[in-house]
Amino acid sequence: MPTLILYLSADTAASGPANGQEFDYVLLRDDQQTASQGRAAVSLLPLAGRGTEVVAVLPARAVSWHPLDLPARVAASVLSPRADPVRARAVLAGALEEQLLDEPVQLHFAAFAGSSPESPLWIAACDRGALKTTLQVLDAAGRTVTRIVAECEPVDPDAPAVAWVSATMEPALVALCTSTGVALLPIGPVATSLAQSQSQLELLAEPAVLGIAEQAFGRSATAHTLAQRMVRAAASNRNLAQFELMASKSGRAFKQLTLQWQKLLHAPQWRPLRWGLVALLLTQVVALNAVAYRQKALIALKRAEIENVFVHTFPDVPVVVDAPVQMRRELGVLAQSRGASETDPARLLTAIGGALAKASGNSAGNKSGKAKNLSAIDLASGELRLKSDAWTDADARAVSAAIGPMGWSVLLQGQQLLVRREGVQ
Repeated sequence: MPTLILYLSADTAASGPANGQEFDYVLLRDDQQTASQGRAAVSLLPLAGRGTEVVAVLPARAVSWHPLDLPARVAASVLSPRADPVRARAVLAGALEEQLLDEPVQLHFAAFAGSSPESPLWIAACDRGALKTTLQVLDAAGRTVTRIVAECEPVDPDAPAVAWVSATMEPALVALCTSTGVALLPIGPVATSLAQSQSQLELLAEPAVLGIAEQAFGRSATAHTLAQRMVRAAASNRNLAQFELMASKSGRAFKQLTLQWQKLLHAPQWRPLRWGLVALLLTQVVALNAVAYRQKALIALKRAEIENVFVHTFPDVPVVVDAPVQMRRELGVLAQSRGASETDPARLLTAIGGALAKASGNSAGNKSGKAKNLSAIDLASGELRLKSDAWTDADARAVSAAIGPMGWSVLLQGQQLLVRREGVQ
């Protein structure tokens, strides 16, 4: 994702930003290559749009590093993301009181685990008021800082020590980062002796003092500009935005979640996953469209079959608009034209039901009368068979009287009443 790196100068870190304060900056693209760099006032800094991480780099002079041994349970509570800011500050201030030059109340603390569970914690301390003021100014200008890192920090025991010589600090100093801490020393025998005592050493120097650094250390040095140092510092996993700078537990979780989400969306290392998700989504869309197309084709085929049946059954209909509706209408017309009023099964059953109800009412006073519980109704080949275990001759006569005028004959055969069209054998 795009990253805007801001360098807080020693003056800003010590006293807060003054009107017109300028910041060195580096803007990185999604691929972490430099898009632009320079120095500008707050209002003229590149805009940090959505998806842009803003990283503030504290200069080496503004941060002190302190190793601190704490009981395992206390250390775990301080390092926990759910740590109470007030309590954590009180623990650190009390434990570091003898090591600090300033009053603890004036300092901001950040705690980091050591290289192993047995190693001491690393505590970073810097001016609290100045840092908060600077962050507020940047936030008001639309450059809300996401992370805070230190220009120099202790290295892991198995990593090479780093010594860099800066021309921006007067007098020129050597920042020596080792596994035992960070030291700022003037160029001279003490600095070179400490640096050369390291088993591995990476010597960096700003171009303006490259020759001085090589002469003092007696070895070649790598040119390292301020912009390169800022980019290198921004790659650190040690975020100093802790405790009171992220006082809300939900705010800490939300900011961390937002940062991880932005990395997932923009970081180069997640590009294969992003392409994979896009490919999966496109596959699902194509598959759904294929299924929808197939269903549409099947529906069209069924509709064509229905229309084909309608056209062959009723060739006189000139235009087919809605085949099922038109077919029902044409069937109704055809039934009426063929006297369906006399042969309609619904009308026939209605007439039989009325006759049986009337016959049952006439025999209500007869204790031998039984309700007609039909067990089956069979209509086929022009015949209607009604099965019941309580048919009587009176029932047959009542039904015959009701439907005889409609052209039906009635015959009682045991437990079934046979109704057929007259003239049908």
